[in-house]
Amino acid sequence: MRKALIALAASLFAAVGANAAQFQALVIEIDHEARLVTLDDGQQLTIVETADHTDIEAGDAVTITTNDDTGKVTDIYPVE
Repeated sequence: MRKALIALAASLFAAVGANAAQFQALVIEIDHEARLVTLDDGQQLTIVETADHTDIEAGDAVTITTNDDTGKVTDIYPVE
């Protein structure tokens, strides 16, 4: 029974992680009110309401996580 629960938990975790993409980019423009970020490759992405983006500015190199299903940014933070 315990092995079955561990396998189930692992498969659920893998399924959640499979719906996300992470990459690095340079921010060209960010509109905090509209929650829109424009990247150096021309992409313009919407940032979900729950993602903290208040410390991001134009010119920042950032790591972005997006939801594969919606294409929206679920996390954005400066590259360290």
